[in-house]
Amino acid sequence: MQAEIDAFSKRARLWLLPVAAIRPTMLRRNRTVTDTPIKKVWIEEGCISCKLCEDIAPQVFEVPDDEDCVIKPDAATHFGPLSEDIDQAADDCPVEVIQVERDGD
Repeated sequence: MQAEIDAFSKRARLWLLPVAAIRPTMLRRNRTVTDTPIKKVWIEEGCISCKLCEDIAPQVFEVPDDEDCVIKPDAATHFGPLSEDIDQAADDCPVEVIQVERDGD
């Protein structure tokens, strides 16, 4: 039961931030829509384990209990069909740790 409460607390704290605490970089980045294929996806340090990325693209992102997000080993097979979801996860990440590299970057 305590683990469920802790997991909920991690997610809930994102919505409990006072408006003054929200940095402009925490707002949606509105990436330009592109057809350029995704080459690489990675997570930088600072993940808060909110599981939002996993909710958006569970075939690509995994957030084990009380750990940082990881990219699944077979994630590259989903880069093409799930590119919009991956971009959405990166855009919606509250701490902006999801990075996406495209061919030609």
